[in-house]
Amino acid sequence: MFLAAVLIGHVTAGAETNAPGIDPQATYRKPVIYATWIMIWIGATEKWWKPEDYKGCRVEYPEGLSAKKSIDWNDPVLRNYYLEQIRDAGIDVIVIDFTNGFRWEKAARDVQKFCYENNMKMCIAFNPQGGSSMESACGMVWKTYADPAVQYSEAYFLRDGKPLCVVYTWRSGYAASVVQAGPKRGKFSTVWASGEDGADNKWGWQLEPWELARPSSDSVFVNSAIKWNSPRGSSETWRKSLAALDYNMLMAKRSRAQYVIAGSYDDMQERNSWIRADTAGADRGAQMRDIHGNVDKDVYYDRVKSWIKGDAPVFVKGGMIKDGAYRMINAATGLGFSSVTPTPHKSEDLGAPLLQRASNHRYLGAIECYYWFYHLGNNDFRIVHLSSALSLADAGGSVKQVWDDVLLNQRWKIECAGENYLFVNKATGKALGAPSDKPDVEIVTWVKNRADQRQHWVLTPVTIME
Repeated sequence: MFLAAVLIGHVTAGAETNAPGIDPQATYRKPVIYATWIMIWIGATEKWWKPEDYKGCRVEYPEGLSAKKSIDWNDPVLRNYYLEQIRDAGIDVIVIDFTNGFRWEKAARDVQKFCYENNMKMCIAFNPQGGSSMESACGMVWKTYADPAVQYSEAYFLRDGKPLCVVYTWRSGYAASVVQAGPKRGKFSTVWASGEDGADNKWGWQLEPWELARPSSDSVFVNSAIKWNSPRGSSETWRKSLAALDYNMLMAKRSRAQYVIAGSYDDMQERNSWIRADTAGADRGAQMRDIHGNVDKDVYYDRVKSWIKGDAPVFVKGGMIKDGAYRMINAATGLGFSSVTPTPHKSEDLGAPLLQRASNHRYLGAIECYYWFYHLGNNDFRIVHLSSALSLADAGGSVKQVWDDVLLNQRWKIECAGENYLFVNKATGKALGAPSDKPDVEIVTWVKNRADQRQHWVLTPVTIME
């Protein structure tokens, strides 16, 4: 029914003379359509732009991959290289970010041409200012990109038989925008994006760290960002997380979403990016690191590509448990644990301890008690607190949340304890445990004692890699 709706009434002037190999309907026949945003406004046109790097992140040139520089959508050589990378990853739809205004039409038209020539689609995202500019913005998109009389208009993405506009505004602003009844507004279908404020089927822009991706058979937005503050706050409170990316992609796959929006290809400042880049010079929360804790320029790109291609495996096979998200419940106390933060909507502090939670505590059923496990080899695991994007480390008996790194105190060997598990720290040899049966008591480590039930943990899978 979706395909039939798409095919009705959108044939451009050149539709009957498409070049060999160009199939305007190819995207719509796919069981899952993958989209990503691009920040078309990052480039040498902007006064704040620096040629050497963007926010400490250096993107590689295509020429032999030797020189590195800032993202620059103004440079046609780099622009084509970025688009080839997006295409090769398996993306079907490029969402062009015009939320800062309609000022980059030349670059956007080049993107549209590329999409046409590569059997891909594009659409425009804009901010209608709470509905006040909805009609004029739709008029601009129609005139420049979506009108069937426009060259390459077949590359403009349709949903429900109409060109799609991604509307970036606050919740009430979206409601006010979609009810606009102007003739240009009436030509478009819409989806919602906003900075925060979780909701089903949003196409961006951030995810609440106490929710992450919402499962849906329609649309699931996936990113790698754990956001507890704005860029104007501490850089430690907005973090990039490979575990969050994997969790969100796995949730999208499990819910059989028709549309999966893979964050933003190039939004490094807000931690959504998956572009190939050297992030060693970036703020710690913006660095891209692999499961072992090494800075890795390829890992996010390769991971998104693997998910899209349908072959995202565990990184290191052979672990005692499968990589994925689990609840950890102490066998002696029956309690789980989560961050020291007493309520959501506040930053989860770097270095914060983890507290045991009462059996009726609302955190126990939420992301705040989800831990992602990565097998590192030889039954050593990294354990990532999903809502904070920080790894568990033994800090001399106190268990802290820390940045991913190669340090041994972030590696935990899993051993069997009957039907349960022991987690033994590689640096200290001590085992993770709950020292008492009282809620709000800090989780700690002490000398391993296989007979001590307080060091035994029950793992309940939330969603795991198959």
